[in-house]
Amino acid sequence: MIADVVARTLAQWTPEDPASCDPAWAETMRQDLEQAQDLLTEAIASLSQSASMGG
Repeated sequence: MIADVVARTLAQWTPEDPASCDPAWAETMRQDLEQAQDLLTEAIASLSQSASMGG
């Protein structure tokens, strides 16, 4: 499933050593990832609906 692949990719997309990166940057990145995940979830849901309706 596409959602599983996306979730796995996002989960792996983290700094090697979180303690070494700038906290403000890390927080911004985390928020961006959450927003991207929400948008992808919505997009996948609408694609699934379109596919199931044959449209």
